[in-house]
Formats: sequence, structure tokens, C-alpha cells
Amino acid sequence: MGKRKLAVVYDQMKFKITLHQARSLFIFCLPVLMLGSTRLVAALVPTRGCHRTVMRRSPYCNKAFTTKYPTHALASRFPPLRSIVTVGHMSQGRDEEQKVKGPKGGYKAPIYRVPPEQRLFTAEEGLLRHEVQCFSLYHFIPIENPDDVVARIHETLQNAGPLEHFSGTMYVSPEGFNAQFSVSNKILSKIDVKSVIEDASSRLLGTSNLDLNYGVILPEGSPAPFKRVRIVSRTQILTDGLPPTTSKDTPWNWNDSGQELDPSQWHAELDKYRSSNSKEEDDNLPLLLDCRNKYESDAGSFQRSKPLGTQTFSESWKSLDDAVSDIKNKDEPVYMFCTGGIRCVKAGAYLKQNHGLTNVRRLRHGIIGYEKWINEVDSKSTNGEINEKTENNIGESSLFEGENFIFDQRDANEEA
Repeated sequence: MGKRKLAVVYDQMKFKITLHQARSLFIFCLPVLMLGSTRLVAALVPTRGCHRTVMRRSPYCNKAFTTKYPTHALASRFPPLRSIVTVGHMSQGRDEEQKVKGPKGGYKAPIYRVPPEQRLFTAEEGLLRHEVQCFSLYHFIPIENPDDVVARIHETLQNAGPLEHFSGTMYVSPEGFNAQFSVSNKILSKIDVKSVIEDASSRLLGTSNLDLNYGVILPEGSPAPFKRVRIVSRTQILTDGLPPTTSKDTPWNWNDSGQELDPSQWHAELDKYRSSNSKEEDDNLPLLLDCRNKYESDAGSFQRSKPLGTQTFSESWKSLDDAVSDIKNKDEPVYMFCTGGIRCVKAGAYLKQNHGLTNVRRLRHGIIGYEKWINEVDSKSTNGEINEKTENNIGESSLFEGENFIFDQRDANEEA
């Protein structure tokens, strides 16, 4: 029996070697292979006690924490692999560890390195260290490149240094921006928040036409509404689930969403119908839509309002279709409200542009703005400052019954 042969083809050239020769070559190379694999494993296994503190963050800095990661031998020997082996694409290597020079020299920590003892809330319980004022604002304006806007905002915040008196969330998308945040009252006495925001918005977003909504004041010891500074780009600032065009094949125009009523005007118009008690008279009342989710409406709502009964905002459109199906007169007034006003912008645009309703009326700043106005009127009444005009507008009491549902973690909430 002849010798068995092994053919190896490489680069269109044939070399024939015997099985015995192949076996000898393998035995000769085995120690080299074993040594190489051992060094590779040693390089990938972290050395005990050898760690490097880096900032773990996404391209939009939405992870406001520093983390200790093991330093791998392979990463130190091959710098191009450092970002892969150590902290993925989110590491910037040793540059993250170097001190940043402030305007006057010295160390200036980035915004995501606020020392725990300087933060608005305690690290363990997440309770506020100081009294804070909550704000919200949104604006529907075309933004060509949201990623660039987010990058510019982050650069501005980084240059501002540690933001120990500020926390919140901001979404930027091609349709506009939506932000909710809280500021310590210790610094509110030193700056004009509205002017600062308008100036920054003019430089970074190209508009100063903002409507800042002053929310509740949370006392010291309350659960923190936000636990980080988070600014990200998204497809939409309010996810709606709508097709890109209306039923008439025209793009949605969020600036055509009905008339916005101040809380005093809203109260005065609804108060005209409050004396109605019988079922027969209720049938003649204008439609009052609660554009929030079911669990929010269950906590509290305006008198004689019609809740949509949804679990998410994206489910609103079928409920809106059903709610206005019996309306014959397109000029008949339709009132709507939500928590902060942004959902009614899209809901109002839907009723106007898909159903042809011409008299849609929205509550400015939502329930938050209405409650703030009610409290101001009550305070003036207590101090004897109420005048005849205000007294006629307010009636006997608030038209909102129950509690205004507010998410505990507002940075997880876009449906204000």
C-alpha cells in the first residue's frame, strides 16, 4: 500500500507533503501555539486590583456615572483595542482621566462627575437635599440635525462645569424639543431662569420663542423627580404612532392645533356650564376631552370630562375618532386638556386636520398651569387682594376634581 498523501493548495501552487511530514510540522509548532494562546488569555484576563476609573457614557452622555473598569494587558499594549476591550465604544481612554482646565485654570469636573455630596439628592434614598422648582417646556420647530444640536448642548453644559443645582431630561427631534427639569431654589434667587433658557435656546436651537411652564415646588426630603442630566435625540419628542401624513395626504402641522386658552379663560368658559345638573342638560354641553391615559384620569379630572381611556398616547386616535363621531357641526367647540399641554398639541392637530373641526380649544400649560393659577387666586383671596373680575372668573372652587397624576421619575416620562 502506497503512502497516503495530503495536498495543500495555496496561491494556485500545489505542494505535496507526506502525512508523516505534516505530523512532524504540527508537533514542532505546538509549543509556539500553546505559548501564544497562554499570553492571549493572560492579556484578556484583568489583573487583580488593577482598575481604571472612566466615564461610561453613550454618544449623548445619557449615563451620568463614573465606573471602575479593569485594565487589561492587551488594551494597554495595543491602544487601538483599548476602547473595544475596556469599555466598548464609550471609552475615550486616558483622556477621560486627565483634569480639565477651567477658564481660570485648575480642575473643572465635567457635568457627569458632580460629587455625590453636592448633588440635589442623596445617593442612597434619592431624596432632595434642597427645595427645588420644577419646570417644563416644549416647542414644535423643524430641526434638521438633532444629533448636532444635542452635541452643541452637551458642549455648552460641559463648559459650564458641575451642575449640582440642576437635573432633568431633554429630548430633541426633527419635530422640535421637549424638556422637563428641576432647579434648586438656592440658585433661583441669583439667576433669571427664563432669560437664561431663552438665551441658550436662541444660540443652540435658533429660537427664543419659548413658553416656560412653572410646575410644582418640591420641598427638601421629597423624592427627586430627576436623578441625572439627560439630553438625547429621538425620532419624535412625543411618540404618537401616527402615519406621516393626514387623511388628506398632507404633512402634519403641529402649529395648527387649535386655540390655546389661559387657565382663567378656560375656567370662565367651563364655569358657564357647571350649574347644569340634569342629564338632559348634560347632553347639550360642549365636548370636554381628557387626553391623558386611563390611570391618570382615574386619579382626577375636570368635571364632566370624557376620558379617552387609553394606556399609551399612541392609542388616542381611535378613541378620538369615536369621541367626535357624533359631531355634526364642525364649528362646535371642543375642549381638551392634558397634564402639561404637549399631548393636546398633537390631539388638537389631529381633530382639525383629520376631522375638519374648526373650534378646538386647548388648556394652556395643562392641569399643571390650571392648578398653579387656582393656587394664586386662592392666595390673593386669602390676603384680601382678589378683585371683582378675578372673583367672577374663579366661581366657587376649582373645576378639577381629584389629584393630578405626576410620574415619580419624570426623566422617564415624555407624556407631559
